[in-house]
Amino acid sequence: QSVITPNKRFTNLQENRVLTPQYLTQETFTTKSNTEFDTRDYVADMVWQATINDNTTAKTTAQYIDYTQDQQQRLSSMYYDPFGQNTRNEGFSTSSDQHTIIGLGQIDIHHNSARASWDFGVKGTQVDTKTNWSLTPNSSTAIGPVERFDYKEQVAAAYGRMERSFGQWSIASGLRYEHTQIERLSTQQALPELRYENWFPELTLTQELPSEQSWGLGYLKKIQRPRYQSLNPFRYYLNESNYNQGNPNLVPSIEEKINLFYTVGQAWYFEAYYQQIDNALELISFQDNQNQIYRQTDVNILDYYQYSFDVSYTKNLNRNWFTNLIASAYFISNTFIAEESGGGAETNSTRGLFLQAYNQWSLGPGKGSIEWTNSYISDLVSGSLDYGNMFESTLSYQRTLIPKTATLSLGVDDIFNTKNVAVSSVYLNQDNNYMPRPESRMVWVALRYGFGDSPKQHQKSLND
Repeated sequence: QSVITPNKRFTNLQENRVLTPQYLTQETFTTKSNTEFDTRDYVADMVWQATINDNTTAKTTAQYIDYTQDQQQRLSSMYYDPFGQNTRNEGFSTSSDQHTIIGLGQIDIHHNSARASWDFGVKGTQVDTKTNWSLTPNSSTAIGPVERFDYKEQVAAAYGRMERSFGQWSIASGLRYEHTQIERLSTQQALPELRYENWFPELTLTQELPSEQSWGLGYLKKIQRPRYQSLNPFRYYLNESNYNQGNPNLVPSIEEKINLFYTVGQAWYFEAYYQQIDNALELISFQDNQNQIYRQTDVNILDYYQYSFDVSYTKNLNRNWFTNLIASAYFISNTFIAEESGGGAETNSTRGLFLQAYNQWSLGPGKGSIEWTNSYISDLVSGSLDYGNMFESTLSYQRTLIPKTATLSLGVDDIFNTKNVAVSSVYLNQDNNYMPRPESRMVWVALRYGFGDSPKQHQKSLND
């Protein structure tokens, strides 16, 4: 599998105003930034499956990924005094090239016994990434000094899982072990080697009740590793004093979740849960008031927890109409270090409501189907950031042109252009907000045509 994406360009235009303490205009400036990406992604995988006996099967997977991305950013700013006179011009360009190689090997065994089903497996993954980055002022004729960040991660894992039913009760339990070794090299700072081990248990107990009802308890522990883009310490600039920057000192977050659930028939599902995340990965904004610098960086926050109660309703209302409705009421709390406010701990929390309605209508044999999704979030926090009143409506049409071979789809995302909302961060000496406007309302058309056997489950996405 090969994917080549050449000459993808993003253009940002900013109009900025600097105010005095009396809210009078001190200076204005306009910044234009062009960023170009060239991406090449090559994936090769191999899958071998075998039937050992009537009750046991084995599967072996091997995968190799070669990913390269070149990034060029050119930024220029024009500064004006309160009377509109040009006072100075500034600018620079950055160049970055990233090369990532990922290797993966995995063996899974499934066995059915008289009373239970068993799964066992081992997996090994190695990630090797190298990035070079340089910044060159517009006033310079020579390329700026090249900085380097190398990251190598090796993960060895093994797991076992069992499912069993006895009478009206059923149990599903499992245990996964992971050993991780990380080597990092940066020209900006000394980074020690990291080694850690983790155990991840899971347990779900369910009881079937009369009249197609059931209830159960569950516990789950899992890991989330930081994306490489979050680890990369190099900057992406919006203007000279406003940039996004990764953090090479990030460590994985560990999530634990306890839930209680109840079902009625095939339609109603109720769930109450508590979620705790240690070293949760969040993107936090910091403003340096003395030097007038605003930065967004990835951090491990001190504490994250959430209480939630969810209700969902899923049913075929008639032969042509399928619906899924979800409502969730929750409380989220984040505690993080206020790096630009004395280094103390600060908490940001909120209550919120999430609503979603998904409907699908079949137009009849050979006529396709229509899908309509509406979702709403009342309030949400992410690190120090606050969001609110997010609504999105998406409508699409899909029709099969050739069974199992060709499908035509067309749709409209964010019909009412309401997905993007203002984001704010207000605490202690921090007070900032912005209105992001990425392209969310889109009209799209897609034609999917299959050539032979190309199993989707073997493909690897590198969107991160």
